[in-house]
Amino acid sequence: MLTEGGEKPSFMKEERGESLKTKQQKVDDGRTHAGRSRESCGGVGRNIANALISLGLNATRLISVVGNDQPGKAIIKSLGDGAQTVEQLSNMNTARCTVIINYKGECQFSIGEMEVFASISPDVVKKYQSCVENSSFIVLDGNLPLDTIRYVLDLAACSKIPGR
Repeated sequence: MLTEGGEKPSFMKEERGESLKTKQQKVDDGRTHAGRSRESCGGVGRNIANALISLGLNATRLISVVGNDQPGKAIIKSLGDGAQTVEQLSNMNTARCTVIINYKGECQFSIGEMEVFASISPDVVKKYQSCVENSSFIVLDGNLPLDTIRYVLDLAACSKIPGR
């Protein structure tokens, strides 16, 4: 299996109490709201790769990029051998997503910092072309640049994936 695409630490901020309870109440006025936060590895591509590895498909690889920062190192560590094809970029930050959850547990909004995904180019995929060509199945994340998606789809077609 091969997954290509995004990974990011997810930050969840949870509002306590009922300060976001009524629509009439203005909550975007700069106040500080009591709450808690937690951090976890995430991203569609990383989550799928991690799930497949957890199911025993240990040849699964994620082709992606992360920053040479603590979140990037955590993502690489979380995948073990599945991260052999994840590149660390020193000039970029690892993508991240902050989700604001209200007191009911509902998402109020998210803030995504996804600029690094533009670096997942056809040239990055070419470095791991044999992984693509020898895959039985490929999962593509929609956050990839269009030219990268086209390149991977062309490789898959030439390699008859799936369908051998």
